[in-house]
Amino acid sequence: MDFNSIVSDIEQLLPNRIVNDTLKKVLDQALLDGMYVIEVEEGTLRIPLTVEIIVLTKAVFKEYLPLEGFGDIKVLVSLGEVLGKNGIYRSRYCFTTLYFNGEANLITCDFHTDWR
Repeated sequence: MDFNSIVSDIEQLLPNRIVNDTLKKVLDQALLDGMYVIEVEEGTLRIPLTVEIIVLTKAVFKEYLPLEGFGDIKVLVSLGEVLGKNGIYRSRYCFTTLYFNGEANLITCDFHTDWR
């Protein structure tokens, strides 16, 4: 097995379409007065319904401690365009880290303004 095979397997198990659809369902729960209202550490964000969802990274990981809630697949998404220079990036609105189990079911997600 080589790297490209692993990437292909990740894409087959959890294509961007499923990530986007899942995040859209989460965002729909945060709908208020025609905007998505999201809480992050820095405060409350109001995000337009037309926000672009951009999948940035996907990682599959094996945990060796019996931890619950962290999942098997971690996906980093930007809500809005990615801005940056000199290697420091930020999202137009915020980033979201989604944690999925091995069957591609969402376990939890975290909204944040820094790249994690």
